[in-house]
Amino acid sequence: MRQGSIFAQLFAHRCCLCNGPSTQALCSACNQDLPRQGDCCPQCALPLAHSEALCPDCLAHPKPFARTHCGFAYVFPLDSLIHQFKNRAYGPIASTLADELAGRIASSALHYTALVPMPQHWRGLWARGRNPAAEVASLLSRRLGTPVAPLLRKTRHTPAQKHLTRQERWQNLAGSLAPAHSLSGGRYLLVDDVMTTAASSILASQVLLAAGAERVDVAVLARTPQRSLEQ
Repeated sequence: MRQGSIFAQLFAHRCCLCNGPSTQALCSACNQDLPRQGDCCPQCALPLAHSEALCPDCLAHPKPFARTHCGFAYVFPLDSLIHQFKNRAYGPIASTLADELAGRIASSALHYTALVPMPQHWRGLWARGRNPAAEVASLLSRRLGTPVAPLLRKTRHTPAQKHLTRQERWQNLAGSLAPAHSLSGGRYLLVDDVMTTAASSILASQVLLAAGAERVDVAVLARTPQRSLEQ
């Protein structure tokens, strides 16, 4: 039995946060207490006191993507939930988190030609056995009725970004993405699990726009509340 299947069996009738009885991944109380994203920069989803204007970084360094849809702040216990989804393949968590994200996308009244999952290199797929971003895109597709289109290719393997500074992330990602084919307009929603410095989303958006996309927005389950990797 796969590790993810074992994990799902163990927690099939328990909340994965409080361990109380639940028919879902989270009991209603834990679900209500999740750190949902509040006012934030409309372009990069960085939390702000007011969401009417762009954050200082987006004003100084405009992003190629127009908007970021975000469900949650990447703080405890959300970081633990995403870790369970990404590393233990516990799909019910992703389904619960995707419900919130899909609701926010739908309420924006923005419509997209396709959802584009952030790609993984074959070495990453071999190591993990799956692409979490593609799984989130599939969940959103079912809820929004928007097709998934794998329009990006990972052209080389890149080390994990988790412990890299912002500058190191840029150097790590440079030249690592390419379009699957040219595009003739269209509005695309780039899907990933977490946004930290936005380096991956910026590069992927640049590639899609250069391939002919009219507009690119981003959708992530969670956003880090502070740029702790600026140095």
